[in-house]
Amino acid sequence: MRSVSKEQILNGPIIKTLFLLGWPIMVSSLLSTAYTLADTFWLGRLEESKYAVAALQISWPIIFLLISIAFGFGAAGVALVSQYTGAKKHEEAERSAGQVIFISLTFGLVFAITGFFLSPFIVHSLGLEKEVSHLAILYLRIIFFGIPFMFGSFTFGFIMRAYGDTVTPMIVDGIAVILNIILDPILIFGMFGFPEMGVLGAGLATILTQSLATIIALHLLFKGKVGIKLKLEYLKPEKEKIKKIFRIGIPASIGNSGTAFGFFILMYILARVPDSTVVLAAYGIGDRIINLIFISINGLSAGITTVLGQSLGADKIERAEEAVKKGILAMFFILVVCSILLVLFRTEIMKIF
Repeated sequence: MRSVSKEQILNGPIIKTLFLLGWPIMVSSLLSTAYTLADTFWLGRLEESKYAVAALQISWPIIFLLISIAFGFGAAGVALVSQYTGAKKHEEAERSAGQVIFISLTFGLVFAITGFFLSPFIVHSLGLEKEVSHLAILYLRIIFFGIPFMFGSFTFGFIMRAYGDTVTPMIVDGIAVILNIILDPILIFGMFGFPEMGVLGAGLATILTQSLATIIALHLLFKGKVGIKLKLEYLKPEKEKIKKIFRIGIPASIGNSGTAFGFFILMYILARVPDSTVVLAAYGIGDRIINLIFISINGLSAGITTVLGQSLGADKIERAEEAVKKGILAMFFILVVCSILLVLFRTEIMKIF
């Protein structure tokens, strides 16, 4: 279902349109954050919780590095699909969506295989305590196994947002997160006949729910239940479209990867300070709280991308420029307010964990 009509995107009040597009994405971002918050919450209740939470924190910069690549090609998908949609070239939009899915799943398979075998080398290079390294390798390997599904789920969200439908990805994410929250304690602590798996259980819950999200997403796309209808032939590589996607996606992926690599370096440094396991666990909790601040920013930035792409496709240059200017001002205001609240209530928030 479209959360915002094409008329609204191309002619409605900018700020209102951005928030109409953005609120479902804000909810989706909150749900995505809930994945790691749920893992952190339950792992923090294990007997050796400091090792488990530290292992989780060490793993996520590595996973984020891969996700940033998916985000880069997702951005390429948004650019092409939104412009073709704005120009009323619907088949081209669908073909572009198919090409982005093909690229994402292909990269996902490559990363799954290489990441599974390279996980021990990556973790040992950080010089962690033996207990943390062992748990981090377990978690990373199970997550790498599910990377293609994770990429597929992210790509679906980007495609639908480009089309102007931010509600459907939110619903799919919601189903996955609710299932993850249910599975986490069952697999981590071993309930209802399942063995106690600890960190491995947290990773398994994540990939099972991401797999479900991807299956639902592909079903909706191929059945044409969300405005865009894919055909298998659209997944067949098209040289010109792949060139366009790489032209947009590679710079975006490199930009995102730089941030992710920075976090990896930070983990390398923190692993060498005194009592590093406790430091890493504390940093992990703080990092997840800070991520909550960026939820509204993620929503507005995605809204800007949709309005920008469709406006350019419809040859409405002034509206595209206005969307960028007003969107940036709105994001700046939200960040200032949230930062003040976080500083004032930092102790109370940290005590939750």
